[in-house]
Amino acid sequence: MKEDNVLTDTQFTLMLIGAMIGIGILTLPNDVIKIAKQDGWISVILGAIYPVYIVFLASYISSKHPKEDILILSKKFFGKALGKIFNLIFLLYFFFLATQVASGISGVLNIYMVHFLNKWNILIGTYIVITYAVYHGSKAVGRLNEFIFFATFIKFLIPLIAIKDSSILNIRPVLGSGVINIIKGIEQTTFAFAGIEIIFIIYPFIQNNKNLKKCGWKSIVFITTIYTVFTILDIVFLGIDASVKFLWPVVTVTESIMIPVINSFRYIFMSLWSLTMFKTICNNYFVFTYGLNEVVQKVKRKNIVLLLFPIAIIVSSLYGNVADSRKFTGKIMPIYVIFNIVFTSLIAIFVYIKNRRAIS
Repeated sequence: MKEDNVLTDTQFTLMLIGAMIGIGILTLPNDVIKIAKQDGWISVILGAIYPVYIVFLASYISSKHPKEDILILSKKFFGKALGKIFNLIFLLYFFFLATQVASGISGVLNIYMVHFLNKWNILIGTYIVITYAVYHGSKAVGRLNEFIFFATFIKFLIPLIAIKDSSILNIRPVLGSGVINIIKGIEQTTFAFAGIEIIFIIYPFIQNNKNLKKCGWKSIVFITTIYTVFTILDIVFLGIDASVKFLWPVVTVTESIMIPVINSFRYIFMSLWSLTMFKTICNNYFVFTYGLNEVVQKVKRKNIVLLLFPIAIIVSSLYGNVADSRKFTGKIMPIYVIFNIVFTSLIAIFVYIKNRRAIS
């Protein structure tokens, strides 16, 4: 690992956070409210079991193979041919996340902010900047995550202003929706943590491998807190009946905030949130191109980044409108979550067996 590719603990943590926060946070409250009603926030907290499991596996694997990512280990344990197939399936997941978020944010921006730009204009502009950052490697991507996170942190606080016009009665009775519905709602919140799997590919980049688990826990606590607070805020402000009528309930909450001099908080919130979506696309795009370079070693990583530029734009445009995109995502995500759990768990098992044999 080259020194200029090493990530600090902060950059590593923020890359994990950036990979998880996607366009879904704007719709997450509705996804769980439809199933768990006023107890949707409980489903959100329980959904964190998935990223906790992923970090646990990554921490164990990296402790035994700190300089070999899961793609290298996959070829070792499954053989080159089968390993490459599994690796490609795993990597396409990140390409899917990157293009899906790009499609979603282009739709949001077109509706709420830049009516004069069509989807193609937004996608091309987005991918030009992302390609530039990814082309310059992990350190550039890490710095980008650091800058955007701290420069836009206020976006997490803006919706909280609406608390003054909320009613705590909307969240009662707690557990009133029933335990079964709360458990069913976990499926939706699990998808909201999608992206945490990049940890299996970027853990060799971390400066101090011993801090990987701590960085992982920090990212999970932060994301779970934001998701839970936004869901509770949506419930107490809009109520479970009104919330499901809006496509992006979190945006609706910010539209209600009125402060002298500032005409509408919606534009400020969406501008800041767009940068966060940009970071999500960048992280997943980087992991995909980096991993693809390990699968197709004859082509240089930087060349792969440039070759994928037009392909990513075209694929991002194929998701259709927001409703069609969410429907497609709803079908493919359960399949990928199961694959990711099985694939990463098998690698961890093989690592354990190998380590036991080495000891004996």
